[in-house]
Amino acid sequence: MRHCLTYIIIGFCLVGMLSCRRENIFNAETYLDSSIGIKTDVRAPGTKALLSSLDASGTTVQVYDYLTDFNGLIVVGGSDVTEGHDSDDYFQYFSDVLDYPGGDGAWTYESGNSYRWTRTGTHNFFGWLMNDAGQTGMNYSAFFGAAPDFDSDDMILAVPEKTITTTTDQFDFLYAPPYSLAPGNPGYGSIVPLSFSHLFTALSVTIQNVSDNHVVLKSITSSGIYNTKGAEIDFHTGDITYVNASAANFIPALASDQTLVPETGTYTLWSGHRLMWPQTGTEMQNAKLIVSYDILDAEDNPT
Repeated sequence: MRHCLTYIIIGFCLVGMLSCRRENIFNAETYLDSSIGIKTDVRAPGTKALLSSLDASGTTVQVYDYLTDFNGLIVVGGSDVTEGHDSDDYFQYFSDVLDYPGGDGAWTYESGNSYRWTRTGTHNFFGWLMNDAGQTGMNYSAFFGAAPDFDSDDMILAVPEKTITTTTDQFDFLYAPPYSLAPGNPGYGSIVPLSFSHLFTALSVTIQNVSDNHVVLKSITSSGIYNTKGAEIDFHTGDITYVNASAANFIPALASDQTLVPETGTYTLWSGHRLMWPQTGTEMQNAKLIVSYDILDAEDNPT
């Protein structure tokens, strides 16, 4: 006989799960006269969202520094040109790409004489992962079909709409929420800890037979799980808005029937975790797995 049961998915991980911490080391002793230099040592552990390591040659991260509450003149890019700003401004101080050199080196950034620590104002650092060289071809443009669009005035990063599947390569988009430093605060001119978080959540699905009979899994499908969305990251606040949602079955078909022994038999849909868009509370309440299976009669049980 065949039975169909509906299970509510409760296995989503939190989107704020951190993958690693990067410590960005600035020249500390005479910061008012020193250019901003970044040296980041990356030893990223494996995570539930497929990120194995960022210390691979060619991995790149976009980093910004915005100044606010600054009153005075800023020298533009080490040239003789100056810009005047007052305390009401919130403006881009620098924008640069950090490129990991590979080997035993470390993430490095040197601004030369272009950008210096300032005597007034608050520096606001943030950024996002552009390319994960540890996974061939995994960069944001290839994954999303276009590069995310950054509005430099509003400091909002628009991440394109994407349908995520569990059967294709996945790009683990990381972003660093704003981290602020002002003169007189601890760490100003020395270390900026940029903690990168996951844009996506991580999902694993395991079916367990808790009955006293042998069970044969026939099919597993999903319902009410939103696997198409886009996102906007506000780097003023670090808040994320997810948009353009649609739901579809994303569970791959079983290649063959799976027999589960009584009480302890399990079947995992894929190895480890797969990336998915985070689900709202309402979406989680409506998210289901539909499992179809046969219960074998005693005479049909395998020996």
